[in-house]
Amino acid sequence: SDPLCQVPCQENFRAQGEYRCNTAGQWDGDARCIPEWVIGEWSTCMSGCGLSTRHRLVECPSGVDEECEAERPADTEECWDVSACSWQAGNWSACSVQCGIGTRNRTVTCPSGNSADCPETVPVTVEFCRETSACIWHAAAWSE
Repeated sequence: SDPLCQVPCQENFRAQGEYRCNTAGQWDGDARCIPEWVIGEWSTCMSGCGLSTRHRLVECPSGVDEECEAERPADTEECWDVSACSWQAGNWSACSVQCGIGTRNRTVTCPSGNSADCPETVPVTVEFCRETSACIWHAAAWSE
């Protein structure tokens, strides 16, 4: 009986079928080399804070996607990364009073939507303010 020979497929191709060496030292059989998907490493998440996407290279080594018989693996997927989360502070509101000492506010949010993803120290959201735009001076009589 003929010894079973290894099909000489190049890298990223797999053998399918049977290949035998005949007594004359020639290859016999119906084996063929089928390309298999070459899959790269995933990139880092596109956003450093919250839901985003990441990508990887997926290609058929023959250069023709239809020749790779297996289903094409995904080259994009959703990812969640919080490595670059930092608080985002909005603009300060107007002072709560028009004459004197009041307060003003601003919103502070974590872009991921989850406060636990941002640093522990949250920026100030309320502060005192002094406003004089509506102050009216009242003059009184001189004291003696």
